[in-house]
Amino acid sequence: MLSSADRDVAEIIRFVTSQSAEAGYLVPTSTGLRKSILDAHQSLRDYLAKVRIHDFESQRQGPDFKVVIKAHILTKDGWVPTQASLYRPNTKTGDPRIWFSKLTSHVKPHNLLAVFAFEGELFVVNTSEASLWEQRNYEDSPFRQLLSSIATPRSSAHVELTSQLRLICGMGFVRSTTNSDNGVGDTLESLLGIRRNSSRNPDFMGIELKTSRASTSNRSNLFSAVPEWSLSELKNSRQLVEAFGYLPHGSDLKALQVTVSSKPNAQTLFFSVNEAGGLIENRHKVPSVPNPAVVWKIATLQSSLADKHKDTFWIRANRRETGGWEEFHYTKATVTTSPVVANFSLLVETGAITMDYTISEKRRVDGSRRMRDHGYLWKIRPADLDLLFPPPYEIDLATS
Repeated sequence: MLSSADRDVAEIIRFVTSQSAEAGYLVPTSTGLRKSILDAHQSLRDYLAKVRIHDFESQRQGPDFKVVIKAHILTKDGWVPTQASLYRPNTKTGDPRIWFSKLTSHVKPHNLLAVFAFEGELFVVNTSEASLWEQRNYEDSPFRQLLSSIATPRSSAHVELTSQLRLICGMGFVRSTTNSDNGVGDTLESLLGIRRNSSRNPDFMGIELKTSRASTSNRSNLFSAVPEWSLSELKNSRQLVEAFGYLPHGSDLKALQVTVSSKPNAQTLFFSVNEAGGLIENRHKVPSVPNPAVVWKIATLQSSLADKHKDTFWIRANRRETGGWEEFHYTKATVTTSPVVANFSLLVETGAITMDYTISEKRRVDGSRRMRDHGYLWKIRPADLDLLFPPPYEIDLATS
C-alpha cells in the first residue's frame, strides 16, 4: 500500500502534476523485493491502461500470457536499461503483478517509486533516493528531460469566460439572488446569463463553474456520487441514518451530516481503499453493522471526475452584508484542466479527498418521517487542487 511509503506521497504527486505530467506509483515491500514480485495496485493499473502501456483487465492468467516491455531505472549515472514483466499468475483471482529486472539493486523496502510512461516504455524513479529526486531541479538532468518530454500542454481556450468575468468583477459588489448558502454560485450564473436547471452538463461553453466565498476555507465540491447500493451492506440512505445518524440538539429527527475521510470521525466512519476489488469502502467501528457499510467503485468515481472537470474555473468572491442580504464581488479564479484521475484513490487514501453525507429526516404534513439528502459530496481543499490537476493557473479578475 502507498500509505507505507517512507516519504510523503502527496509531495511527489504535487510536483509531478506541477510539471503537467502524470505517473503511476509503487511501494515495494521486503517480501516483494525478496520474491521479485510486486502487486500492481488499482491506481497503477489505471495509469498503465490510460497511457496504453498495458491493460491488466484483458490479460489472461498464466506465464504464457506474460507481457514484457522495455523499461529504464534512473541512477546517478543516468538511465539503466531493463525490462518490466506484467502478468497475472495462475491463482484463483490472478491478482495483477509487475516486476522490473535489476530493481533490487536500486531500491529499498518502502521506497516510493514513480513510474512514467513514454513512447511505449516505462521509466522508474526512486523518489526516496535524495540524489535522484534532486535531479528535478536541473534542466539538463535525465529526470527533468523526461518530464519535459511527457508534459501535456496547458489549455488556454478560456478567453470568452475570462472576459465576461472581468466585466462582472468591474461591477463591484452585487446583491445575492438568494439568501442561502448557494447564493454565491447562483448570483454569478445569473450575471453570466445561465438559467437555473438541474443539468449535470458543464455550466458555460463546456466549462464547469465552481464558486465560493473568499473568506472561507471550505473544501471545494468535486461532484456528487451515490454509493453502489447493490454492492453495499446498507441499501439506502435511511439505513445509513439508522446505523450512524445522531439527534441534532433539540430535535427528535435524526441526521447524518458528517465528513468522511481516511481517519475515523465522531460517528466512527472512515474510508479504506480496496485496491484488489476496485472499491472505496466506507468502514466503521459499530459492532452491530457489517463492514464495510457502503462502497463506491473507483472507476465510477474516476469517470465522474473526468466528465465533470475537463475544464473548470474555481471562482472566489469577497462578501459583505447590506440590509440582511449578502453581496458578492468576484475577484479571483483558478483554472484547471484534465484531472489526473489515477490519483483519485491515492488522495482518498491520504485524506486529501473526502466525502460529505448530507442526509436528514424531515417530517411530512401528516407527521410521518421521510429522508432527505443533498448528495454524497466528494470534496477537496482548494490548496490541494494541484494534487489532482496539471498546474492550475490563477487569474486576477481586477487586472487586464
